[in-house]
Amino acid sequence: MEKETIDKTEEEENKASKFSFNTIALPVLVGISMVSILGGFGATISLTRRKHPDVFMHSQYEGGRLATRALGWATVISCGGFAMAIISVRTLFNVHSAKEFGDKMRSIMPSKDGEFVKRFEHMRLPRNNSISKDDDSKK
Repeated sequence: MEKETIDKTEEEENKASKFSFNTIALPVLVGISMVSILGGFGATISLTRRKHPDVFMHSQYEGGRLATRALGWATVISCGGFAMAIISVRTLFNVHSAKEFGDKMRSIMPSKDGEFVKRFEHMRLPRNNSISKDDDSKK
């Protein structure tokens, strides 16, 4: 009895530590990704400014500055939107790994040979379940 209690306590601690690791790891990885993206983008612009400073000095190249700012903001918005989508799905479905997400989707979505799919059998839609025996005999 006492051993079972110790095992349950260890399992709970492992779950808690896994959750805290995921909670810490996600913002760290997103932060590192954002810094590397912005750093690479900034380094490219900096290198271009050093090689061709006249391009960035003339007022006739305001379009280049505008395009640079637009690309920067688009990068931030798309990365932020993707991160928000991942966090939202993770929170809504209460999953912590890709395997858990796959299991959750299998439980929610109709199965390949389930009742929902059988409703459409009369349409004779092409299905690629596996290689049939007829294909083997033709070879």
